[in-house]
Amino acid sequence: MSSSPPCDTLILGGQVVTMDDAWAVIPEGGVAVRDADILAVGSAEEMARRYRAEAKQVIDATGRLVMPGLINIHTHGADSLFRGLIDDLPLEPWLEKLWKVEKETLNPQTVRAGARLAYAEMIRGGTTTALDMFWYPEASARAALETGFRVLTGPIWFDSTEIDGLTPETRARKAAEFLQEFRSNPLVTPCVL
Repeated sequence: MSSSPPCDTLILGGQVVTMDDAWAVIPEGGVAVRDADILAVGSAEEMARRYRAEAKQVIDATGRLVMPGLINIHTHGADSLFRGLIDDLPLEPWLEKLWKVEKETLNPQTVRAGARLAYAEMIRGGTTTALDMFWYPEASARAALETGFRVLTGPIWFDSTEIDGLTPETRARKAAEFLQEFRSNPLVTPCVL
């Protein structure tokens, strides 16, 4: 019987890129995972010996790269809805057109749909966490929970009331409610933007 803690998922055979102090790369490596925690990283041979008997799932990563998830530190996820609508303009004219379209389109439901699309695309590309600054942050937070994506988001402080209709007083109250609601959430890190 193994003296190692049991793992849910054992990834074997891939080139493992670590984040240790030496930035080690293990050509034929293995990673043992339980829940959302990495239990151990090492050679595929060592990880198989320690964890294969109790692993619930074994993934053959031969010929693949196994690495930590990427982090996107500036995104407006729900703007994925407008991709291709306004292209090839300098920043100011582009923003003027985008804000007009956002004003006509955005509400909690469209933001949630756009954020779900953006998060699914990021997950598919290896991004596991993003800082998402956008209107209706509660909709973005719900989209993160639905997709299993880690997001840092929260109330935005903007002079305009055109898109969400919030007065400064209402914005402050809703901000406090948002920060309280998500303060201990494992996927949503509330912040003020």
